[in-house]
Amino acid sequence: MMYGYDFYYLWCAGAMGSSGGNPYSVVQLNQCLATISWPASEGVQALTHPPYNFWLYCFLGYFPFAFSLVLWSFISAGLFVWSGLKWWKLQDLPPYKNRIIATMLILVFPPILSTLIWGQVNALHFFGLTGFAVLYHARRHLLAGFLLSLTLTKPNLYLCTYVYLAVVLTRQRSWSVYAGGLLGLSAQVLVSLIFFPEGWQLYFKRLTSLGEEAVALAGATLAQQLSINTGWGGFPILFCVCALIVGAAAGMRESKQLSSLPLTLGASLIFAPYCWSHGLVSCLPLFLPVIERFTRKLSEREILLLICVVACASMPLIVNAHSQMIWMLMPFLAIYLANRGLNERN
Repeated sequence: MMYGYDFYYLWCAGAMGSSGGNPYSVVQLNQCLATISWPASEGVQALTHPPYNFWLYCFLGYFPFAFSLVLWSFISAGLFVWSGLKWWKLQDLPPYKNRIIATMLILVFPPILSTLIWGQVNALHFFGLTGFAVLYHARRHLLAGFLLSLTLTKPNLYLCTYVYLAVVLTRQRSWSVYAGGLLGLSAQVLVSLIFFPEGWQLYFKRLTSLGEEAVALAGATLAQQLSINTGWGGFPILFCVCALIVGAAAGMRESKQLSSLPLTLGASLIFAPYCWSHGLVSCLPLFLPVIERFTRKLSEREILLLICVVACASMPLIVNAHSQMIWMLMPFLAIYLANRGLNERN
């Protein structure tokens, strides 16, 4: 696997969209990829992302490919570090005196490391989620909803969380969050239409084959693995329904201010109809208390050694596309550890 594999697609999508091309066409996408040294031996799959994301892709496609890849890698790393430190604070964990070590602990989290290596856009939706949580607790609800709209970059990863938030926000009558979310989505759609005016028309044509392709890919979700191993393609839909039910139940039982939000993130990944290893970044809030407790009594030298071990151990799983079944276990482990931590605290 080459560094920035998925970014090749995103850069071409932006460059083609702003120049009148069709990134949802395998033929045209293949022609664009060939101009940026895409290996001829690699297969090409038509783009799957919705057209309201093109405000970002067109920005990235504006710069030369190599520069754009490095730029996005640094932006993604910065967004992840900011988000991780904010979740550290939101969960009242003792802060690290050495910010460099805290930064490295966040970046070495395997799904985040996977995102940076593959050149994915998960930093954007995780930043949106984190910004929403921070601003909601600060009672800046309109702006919180605006940032929450960024999670629509990968809506399949947040189904349970969306329903949970909808129930909680409706019970609390936080209508300004809804207004901010609608405003944020409208802004993304509008800017994307300016750069890629034919996006929606081309995307609807792409939808006719998108469902079958998603089911056939052996991603890091239980639904995908069951579909492949049993031959029945209805599991993603069934799991989506389960996500809605679990999210609604969690919202009705919520007694504190979004205290169950991290748990719904893990549940969303368990019930996700489609996901890959790098999409599991939203597990981080559940793992942070475990990371903090485990490293609390270690020296800085021991923590640095641990960081190297985790990076080296996770690298073979990151670059191997056949390891998705192992990644699938991560949200289950995250919820188990989180519940165990809560029980010990109580």
